[in-house]
Amino acid sequence: MNKFLYKLKLKIQDEGGEVHLDLMAHMFKILVVTLLIFQLSIFLIDTSMLYMAINETMRKAQSEGMIRRDYFEEQLIRRNKLPSEVIAVAEPNFNNYAGKLGDKLSLYVEYEYKVSFSDMWDITLPIRLRVSGTNQGHYGTGYGGGW
Repeated sequence: MNKFLYKLKLKIQDEGGEVHLDLMAHMFKILVVTLLIFQLSIFLIDTSMLYMAINETMRKAQSEGMIRRDYFEEQLIRRNKLPSEVIAVAEPNFNNYAGKLGDKLSLYVEYEYKVSFSDMWDITLPIRLRVSGTNQGHYGTGYGGGW
């Protein structure tokens, strides 16, 4: 390895600094690509944490027959998300039971992921997720009334 570095040093001296500028440009490109990959990995982890919170909420909602807001917020907090940063709409509304077995339950969530590099570059990426399921736990009205 030292032999390679020595040859590289001699080549830089022979070229009068032009190779040095090329190397600096390539190093800068590698730095930018590395930062982008790092930000992408953080974005994917952040999105997957949000998606896990939504899926866990829907799993519980299917067995109970309603989407509970307090359980959804608890799942967000467990995954290091502030409930105030997330906009969520449930159908039927939060803390309301579904009409009968088999009715659709859906949860629509919007979240903004912010990417910033110093003060020059500030990007906000909107994340919109929708999860739906069916009521499997609440019978609703009209069941068992004549027993």
